Amino acid sequence: MVSVVHQADLYRPHQDPDDHWDLACQYALAKLARQTLQGIMMDFPYAGGPGDPDICAIAQMNTICGFNVPYGIGAKAGENASAAANLLLSVLENSSEPVVVHLAGSCVDVALALQARPDLFERHCAALYLHAGAAQDDRQLEYNVALAPWAYTRVHAAPCPVYWLPCFHRVPDWGKEDMQVGKHGTFYRFVQGDILRNLPKRVQNYFLYMFTEDTNPRYLQALEQPVAEKALERYCAQARNMWCTAGLLHAVGWAVDAQGKCVPIDSSGAIYHFIPVQVECSENGRTRWRECSEGESNSRLFTLRDVAAYPQAMTRAMQTILRALEE
Repeated sequence: MVSVVHQADLYRPHQDPDDHWDLACQYALAKLARQTLQGIMMDFPYAGGPGDPDICAIAQMNTICGFNVPYGIGAKAGENASAAANLLLSVLENSSEPVVVHLAGSCVDVALALQARPDLFERHCAALYLHAGAAQDDRQLEYNVALAPWAYTRVHAAPCPVYWLPCFHRVPDWGKEDMQVGKHGTFYRFVQGDILRNLPKRVQNYFLYMFTEDTNPRYLQALEQPVAEKALERYCAQARNMWCTAGLLHAVGWAVDAQGKCVPIDSSGAIYHFIPVQVECSENGRTRWRECSEGESNSRLFTLRDVAAYPQAMTRAMQTILRALEE
């Protein structure tokens, strides 16, 4: 079973609810015994940001699943250490097996851990899954990169396997075009009701507590309340942008076929895979890459084989894994 640390910009009030969907998926994969969730790293809120780290969401998921996953909060601007980085270093040092790390927010705290103990990553990190950037890097920086370009650069140079999952094949021309599914980008979109409507009551309440920005401090009791049906229908009708699902599945040995079934990562029917690449990343977060042979580089780049099938297939796969949260 894979040991996993998950890093995210998970806030309350939320910034983008995709992070709460990702968190639910990580707990579901642990319930399925595909992974052991060793810790959650959360970005420290930036000036003018949406809210504080959502420790309530972690407590809710721990309660739903019967787990006790620890968390650490990231560094303030200008700090060179953090509880999040220390949590990661502790997991790496004490784990009996190599650890997978997902970066779904700022790269700062993983970069701080890398600077402090690169040897732990070299010896004990199975892979960094870097959910950030754009494969075609000729427009503005992707959001996660722009938070801390130096940290993104540091992660690309890590002394361990790096699975690079650009958020976009190419960053959209904001204000002129919508986000698009692309060959080397993980972005997809689904209608929340395709999954949310069929989830267990407590999981629906986990999402509604976040969506509605509920100020009730009794966040565990909120899970047990009757589901607010009008609110549920309102949020079921909304579309949700997603980025991290493919990487979360790949880390536990799964890819997805065109019908949305979870299949082994080496399956010929998998609609995505990773190719070996050489990546150069400047201090300002700009990347250049080229394909290379196996063994020539630590880096692997997310690559879609079936762009058309990808959004619906990922939605169906997420439906499947979230069933593990059944009560």
